[in-house]
Amino acid sequence: YLQIAGLRAGYHQESLIWGGFMGEYIFPGADASMPLSFVVKRLEKAGFEIHSVENIGIHYSQTIQLWYHNWQKHKDHVLSAYGQWWFRCWEIFLGWSVDIAKQGNSTCFQIICNKNRDEFNRRRWFNAVNLGERDLLTNGNGNGKVLRGGLGETV
Repeated sequence: YLQIAGLRAGYHQESLIWGGFMGEYIFPGADASMPLSFVVKRLEKAGFEIHSVENIGIHYSQTIQLWYHNWQKHKDHVLSAYGQWWFRCWEIFLGWSVDIAKQGNSTCFQIICNKNRDEFNRRRWFNAVNLGERDLLTNGNGNGKVLRGGLGETV
């Protein structure tokens, strides 16, 4: 299991500026502003097999929003411990991160992967609930028919 932050593929000026700010002041040396393909390519090159990737960016933006409110709530403590420069740096970063995640320019990915070895039990997910099935709705009358997206179309 791997959870990473990343940018939407392509070149978006705001994303590049945000990624540069983050790389310079918040997480120097980290690859947190790279698109998903950057990470997947390196995982596969290192011998990992990818099982699933889920984009949780919009959910993560809510988490960052709570961090931002907590940061503001404890402003006096942070200022006394770290000073104005660091308080302001993280205030900008957290606030900007909320917005950029809501826009979809930056996101958070959860990746399930394993070392690609013959002896790995790939049947562990066989007959398990497909990740997509969690969004299916039943029609509620007990006949087992499943609705797609609640639009009345049965599967």
